[in-house]
Amino acid sequence: MWEWIIPLAEMCRLSDPAVFWLRNVSDFLIGAAYALIPFGLASFLSERRDVEFGWLAWLFALFIALCGLTHWMHIYLGFFPHYTAEAYLKAATALASLTTAGAVIGLLPEIKRLPTPAMLRREHAKRIEAEVALREALEQRTTEELRKHIETQDLLINELNHRVKNTLASVQAIARMSFKGISPESRPNLDAFQARLLALSAAHNLLNETNWNGASFEDLLKAELRFGADMSRVTLEGPDVELTARETVSLALVIHELATNSMKHGVLRPDVTGRLAISWSVEGSRLHCRWEAHHENTTITPPTRQGFGFQMIRRAIERELGGDLALDWLPEGLRLRFSVPLERITS
Repeated sequence: MWEWIIPLAEMCRLSDPAVFWLRNVSDFLIGAAYALIPFGLASFLSERRDVEFGWLAWLFALFIALCGLTHWMHIYLGFFPHYTAEAYLKAATALASLTTAGAVIGLLPEIKRLPTPAMLRREHAKRIEAEVALREALEQRTTEELRKHIETQDLLINELNHRVKNTLASVQAIARMSFKGISPESRPNLDAFQARLLALSAAHNLLNETNWNGASFEDLLKAELRFGADMSRVTLEGPDVELTARETVSLALVIHELATNSMKHGVLRPDVTGRLAISWSVEGSRLHCRWEAHHENTTITPPTRQGFGFQMIRRAIERELGGDLALDWLPEGLRLRFSVPLERITS
């Protein structure tokens, strides 16, 4: 009973070529579009193997590909009416479509629970906010702990400074009381001892300003020379050098002894015309200092022995700081050079 359908189709095709070609071109383009969709899905799924329900996407790609083939089959039938092949293709397409639809319906509750891009963005934003809040809380806690630590350290340093000053003052008072009845000949020794305590106190004052982190070598020179020296006759020249607390205390006694010697016996005496030139440099990790006295109208007679002051200088430079010391008594004045290693390298 189907024999009349094919001649009718042939008659329609021959009677209206425009409809025939419009139909064929449309089927070709639809089939091509259907073919591109599975290709895109296959490319995506091959790189994103972690996608949940990936097998369903492969099944959907198969269904779309078969749909495309049915449109190309329509073109084929226009020239070669083999309807058996079309029937098998449609059967395969029907099976794929039913399987895909059944899988989608069955997995619909789980698919609905999958997060959308908007949900993922909101969740990501919440996590970022939580991380920022946690980081800020940790930074605030760290800052607060650091502030408390600094305050505690400052309290301890201030207490240490107070006790050191009290100790120096007590030692000075004990010395005055112990040697209250000494003879006038011994009085200079007591004065020298008290002056050394004042030199240590000056060094401690410098260290207090930096919480005992150290002191500038130039500031230390000025602090120790300020005890009676005419600074208009002193020349200081050298780079910025930061000393540690240990170096500051040791060099304070060295500078004090040299300054005291210059003011009592050397170029800084009020009745002597001359100048004192102090220069220093840093080579590698060592501080090199030159102490040069220039008498203008006086000839210096070298001492026959080294007193307690120079013994202290040598002990501080060579034993305490591990440095080198050299001194020469020239007719125009004292030439002293010392070199000590620096714990803190100056750039």
